[in-house]
Amino acid sequence: MNRLQAIKYTLAHRKMLNKMAIEKGYYYPFHDLDKIFFYILFGKKLTHSIHRAYSKHHEYVRDYFHGKPVLDIRDKYQAAFDWESCRFTKKDKQMTAYEYWIKACPEVDMYDVMKDLGFLPKKNEKEIFSEIRKAIINKYS
Repeated sequence: MNRLQAIKYTLAHRKMLNKMAIEKGYYYPFHDLDKIFFYILFGKKLTHSIHRAYSKHHEYVRDYFHGKPVLDIRDKYQAAFDWESCRFTKKDKQMTAYEYWIKACPEVDMYDVMKDLGFLPKKNEKEIFSEIRKAIINKYS
């Protein structure tokens, strides 16, 4: 993917994310906006690394004191919209927000956010918590 394609890809994603967010009473005018400018300057790979190192909607941010990534989502609603909107605009990322949460960071407490936004699957609470528990065990075993 060249820089222009990356910009178009990100613009489509931003548009879908905000369409979904507005429907639920939220709005993220600056979501991934840095990437549009960074693609021009740094290309896709470095832009991706820079963006994920400090963006409050990503699950891993850079610990500047120890130099390693740390699990820390400071904007859980934006993260949930980010995960859910991907499947509508990114052919290579077809998971729902729930599926991504369970796969990538089940140890992050996203249950109330997912429930509030209607992103949980049509399962009872016991089944959902069982899936979360299994995902955490699998991730750390």
